[in-house]
Amino acid sequence: MTLPGRLRRSPVNLLADRIDRVMLTWSRSLRQPEVDTGLTPERLELLDLLAASGPLALGELSVEIGVSPPAITRLVSGLEDRGLVWRGPADADHRVVMAGITTGGRRALDRGRGNRLRALAEHLRALGPQDRRALERAFEVLDRMPSP
Repeated sequence: MTLPGRLRRSPVNLLADRIDRVMLTWSRSLRQPEVDTGLTPERLELLDLLAASGPLALGELSVEIGVSPPAITRLVSGLEDRGLVWRGPADADHRVVMAGITTGGRRALDRGRGNRLRALAEHLRALGPQDRRALERAFEVLDRMPSP
């Protein structure tokens, strides 16, 4: 394995590289079941953020999602057209535009997540009990790690 940049081949760096590669592969393969909802990964990410945080100003959404203000306006408009988010002025400052998830948006998000979990469960069923237990132990360790 070749590590990027000037990372030396230490056991910790090699493990980090391996985890990174596995996460990228699984992330890509599990996007398709979400896309089957008819929503792009960016739109699903926006819905997920609104579901977790509650209503946010479009400027905050732009920063959190990592897209330009015009791009967040297009994303929110597309979701609003489908009835998945609402948009309106902030209570404290009517110049600020807020967006929040609707019941339909929560259903779409749940459908995408359900599709993803079913696909993942199918792969897990192919493993033997010992391998599944090993994964459970590995995730117990990962859950204890501080978030990056």
